[in-house]
Amino acid sequence: LLIFFNLALGPISKLTGGIWMYLYEKVSPFGFFRSFSRFIILYLVIFIFLFTFLFKNWKNKYKNYFLLLTILLLIISNTIFFSGDLGGFIASAKLPKEYISVNEKYFQKDQSQYNILTLPNIPYESYIWFFADKKTRSGEYINQSTYFRELFFSKPVVYNRYAVNLDFRNDLFKSFFKYGKEFKFPGNFSQIIDGLNVKYILVQKDLINVLENNIPVPVKKYINYFNKDSGFILKENNKSFALYENKGYLPIVLMSDMQFIKVNDTKYILFIKNLKDKESLSFLQGYNEQWKLYLQSNSDDKKCKSIKYYENVQTTECKSVEQKIDREELSYLYKNTIFDDTHKLVNQYANGWTINPDYIKQNFSKKLYKENPDGSIDIKLTLYFQSQSYFYLGIIITSIMIFSCFAYLGIRVVKNKNISLI
Repeated sequence: LLIFFNLALGPISKLTGGIWMYLYEKVSPFGFFRSFSRFIILYLVIFIFLFTFLFKNWKNKYKNYFLLLTILLLIISNTIFFSGDLGGFIASAKLPKEYISVNEKYFQKDQSQYNILTLPNIPYESYIWFFADKKTRSGEYINQSTYFRELFFSKPVVYNRYAVNLDFRNDLFKSFFKYGKEFKFPGNFSQIIDGLNVKYILVQKDLINVLENNIPVPVKKYINYFNKDSGFILKENNKSFALYENKGYLPIVLMSDMQFIKVNDTKYILFIKNLKDKESLSFLQGYNEQWKLYLQSNSDDKKCKSIKYYENVQTTECKSVEQKIDREELSYLYKNTIFDDTHKLVNQYANGWTINPDYIKQNFSKKLYKENPDGSIDIKLTLYFQSQSYFYLGIIITSIMIFSCFAYLGIRVVKNKNISLI
């Protein structure tokens, strides 16, 4: 009870507050505990166990009197937990129509995979249009993280989510995602956002800084920068934001003379042509050793010729290929992977491999690649998150166990019924 009570107090606890803040600032996964009020719920659940223990062991009256008195004191000292008023409030906000329009016009209809970069970076996300009733005791603005950017836009958003300590993850985030006066556009800004798979930059004009008395966040230096750089095209400009398109946008899977299809979030099919020398393959997703490459049979895939270059659009001509691959999920548990020894961290966060045509020629049958007259080869690779196979295996095992349990119960019911009839 005392442990959860202190965790519920978070950084203001005199006993554990210092430790809590140290872990919060230095250990990224500890960001999970940022909403320390969740421990209040666990703290209350403990009361139920105390009552249960009391009634189950109602034997020694003196011990029980002491236990009962302790519980009553705890309840009395924390009556706010049971009053229904924890100092919070419910407020509504009318979303500016400009956000609805830009999401529908650009992000929802675009089938390619990319990220949106939002600026300026601020520690906590709050807006001038998102405020509480001025008559309430809660003040004018909602001083908390709303995560509107993550929850509203139909494409992933890249920004300094202060709550999960991006500043401490690596040098890229530490320097690039600074906020306020500390932020400066680095000389290699375009290179950085290409490495982050950023196609659009949204400069938000309606942000307020809750750590500086709710003052509006200045955006002039951001607007000036993008207006002067010819690498960015102004697509929308209104009172809420300015939207720029990155002319040098690169796809999520990058390699010369390659097309790819995104089957789902854990699987991509890569069609690499005219591979003559070693080349680098980049996959702009968070680095994980479970991302694996598999060499697939080279069936020429004539139905997939119409895929747009550097676009992962799933065309109707390729549906048969996707459906065939979808039936192979469990096979990736035992299939041989390729180029594992070249899998490395690129752009300080993403995945990279070195694709070597000579290695393929020396170690695999010609049925798995097509050799061209100039000595280059055409290959098909599957990029797959291997742990997903264990998920499907778990579903199968769970289904078998549930079916077995019901079958066993059915047999028992039938047997007992027959015995009672006899």
